[in-house]
Amino acid sequence: MLNRISFRQMEYFVSTAQHGSIIVASEKIHVSPPSISAAISHIESELKVKLFIRQHARGLLLTHIGEKILKECLFILGQTYSLYTLASEYFGSTQRSLHIGCHHVLTPLIYSDIVHEFKLLHQDEEICLIDGHHDELMNALLSNKVDMVITSHLEIDHDLICFEPIVTLPPQILVSEHHPLAKMNTVTLQELTQFPMILHDSPYYMDYCTELFKQHNLLPNIKETYKNYDLVRTMVANGWGYSMTNLRHKLEHTLDGKKLVRLALEGDHAPVSIGLATLSGVNTNEAIENFKRFCHDFISDYYHKNHYASCSFNLTPPMQESRAKARLN
Repeated sequence: MLNRISFRQMEYFVSTAQHGSIIVASEKIHVSPPSISAAISHIESELKVKLFIRQHARGLLLTHIGEKILKECLFILGQTYSLYTLASEYFGSTQRSLHIGCHHVLTPLIYSDIVHEFKLLHQDEEICLIDGHHDELMNALLSNKVDMVITSHLEIDHDLICFEPIVTLPPQILVSEHHPLAKMNTVTLQELTQFPMILHDSPYYMDYCTELFKQHNLLPNIKETYKNYDLVRTMVANGWGYSMTNLRHKLEHTLDGKKLVRLALEGDHAPVSIGLATLSGVNTNEAIENFKRFCHDFISDYYHKNHYASCSFNLTPPMQESRAKARLN
C-alpha cells in the first residue's frame, strides 16, 4: 500500500536542502532533528531514491535526482500555500503584508526609494523585505514566501517563473582614478586581459562575465573574487585591479571614500536585464499589481532619466584619437 508523502515532510526536506544541514534546518523551523531526519528517510524510502550525499566537511549536498525532487516540492508547496492566500482574499478575512524579495546587490541601490515612494501613494499597504542572493529568492518565490522578486534575468526557470524585464543594462568597467585606463572613454576586452580583474563572486554573474571574454576567445586575468559587492568596489578603488558591473551608482565613491572611474566597454555585448519575477500561473491581487506597476515606473525612470540603460559603444575616429592621447599620457 502507498505510504503518502505529506506536505510537512516536504517542508522538512526543502528546509534541509536550502540550509544544507539538518541541524540548521531544525533551528530555522523549530522542529527536532530526529523528526526532520525521519521525514527525509520516509521520502527516500517512498520514492526509492537517495536525496542527499552526506559529506562531513560540506554538510548535506543534493544528489541530481534530489535537485529535481526539490524543485517539484517547491512547486507543490507553492501551489498549496496559494490556496490559503486565495481563500483569505476571497473572504477578506486578513490583510497580508506584501512580501517582496530583492537581490542583495540591488537592495541598497533602489529598494529604500521604491518602498518610500510607494508608501506615499499607498499608505495602507505594509511591505516586508526579504533580502538575499538569487537562489534563495527563487526558492522563496517557489515556496510562496514572497509575492515577487526584484532581480536579474540570469538563471530564471521560465517553466515555473514569469520574468518581466524593466531595463537592460550593458556591461561596464570600473577602475580606480589612478589606473592606466582611467583617462580612456572606452576599453576593449582585449585590452582588459592585460590587467588583473577583481570579480564579484555572485551566483551566475561570474559566469556571465567570463562568458563575455570566452565569446571572443579571450581569458580574463582574474586576481581575486569576493562575495561582498562593496568589497569588490573598494578593492578596485584602491588599485588592486579592474572590475565589471552592469549597475550604476549615483555616487561613484566607495565606502572608504575612494573614487571610481567608469569606462564604457567597446562593442556589442549581452546586457543584464533587471526586472520582476513572479510565480507562473498564480493570480495576483490588486496590491501586488499596484507594486509591480510602481516598480516598472520607478526603475525605468531611475535608469533611463540618468542615461544608464542599455547601449553599445563603438569607437568613432575622434574616440580613437582620444584613446591614442590617453596612452601617450
